[in-house]
Formats: sequence, structure tokens, C-alpha cells
Amino acid sequence: MNERNHAFLSAHPFEFVICSIHTGDGLDFYNGAFFKGKTQKEAYQRYFEICLETVENYEDYDIFGHLDYIIRYGGFRERRYVYEDHKETIEKILKTIIQKGKGIEINTSGLRYGLGMVHPTLDIMKAYKRLGGKIVTFGSDAHFVKDYYAGFDETIALLKEAGFDEIAVYEKRKPTFFKI
Repeated sequence: MNERNHAFLSAHPFEFVICSIHTGDGLDFYNGAFFKGKTQKEAYQRYFEICLETVENYEDYDIFGHLDYIIRYGGFRERRYVYEDHKETIEKILKTIIQKGKGIEINTSGLRYGLGMVHPTLDIMKAYKRLGGKIVTFGSDAHFVKDYYAGFDETIALLKEAGFDEIAVYEKRKPTFFKI
């Protein structure tokens, strides 16, 4: 799979490449199959383990997208998670991303989807910064023009609260930094 992805990515002049996880253990998050037989904490932990396995074993990307995306799904009444419950795995993910010179995406879609937060949460943004992370982009996961810039003002405020004063914009898979 990695060779096929690399061949595809090398054949096209992408500005940047996002790596994100939308299925786990061969099961879809969206249709709920991944969550069957798992508690919420178990499902979220397994998701973070899959993210860790991915960043440890795959390198042909620039930004890891919406790290805590899992909370959108599963049918749980409370769709948040306790950072401390997954801290060890999350921080291994972040350290690996940093060590490999990659960045993270802050995705505003959680605000539109009624979650009241961006992906990842402020806890993860602060941990990324504390661990030495510097490369941050943000996006809206927009499917409609009206949503393109949705949540950007809130995201800039959160990034500043986490200690960031720059965002990265990519051209030919190389980041350029701009003050926020």
C-alpha cells in the first residue's frame, strides 16, 4: 500500500498531503461497525492506537488531519473524551509527528457538526506545542462554499491560547509560516 500511495503522490504536483484515519481494523467509523462490542473509552483508545501505528509506519504525508476525529461517531451520548485517559498514546503520536518533521491540522468541522469544538481539542494543541510541535495548518472540511472559512476566527484564538503565533501554508509540499 505504501508503495502505491508513494507512486500516486509522486506523479502529481500536490501542494500538501493530509494523512487522516477514517476506518479502523477494517471497520468503518461512519456506519458504526468499528464501535460494536467496545466501550466508548475502548473505541477511542483503539482509534488512537491506530493513529500511532500509522504515523510510526507511514511517512508520505505533510499534515496529520483532525487527530481526534473519532468523537464524531459511535452513537455515544457524550462525544467528548478525557485527554488524560489517552494521554500516553496521544503524546506518542505527537512526538512521532514532530520527530518526522510533520505537522497537524486543526479542523473546524466539529463546530459545524454541533460538537462545540475543533479537531483536535485544545488539550492536544497545547501538548503538541509543549512537545516542540511547530507546524500547524487549519481547515474547515467544507463541502459547501458557505462553510469554507467557518470557525477560522475561533481556531486562531485557540491556537494563540495553545501558544502558537504562526500557521503553516504549503506550496509544493514545503511549509511557509505566517503570523496569526
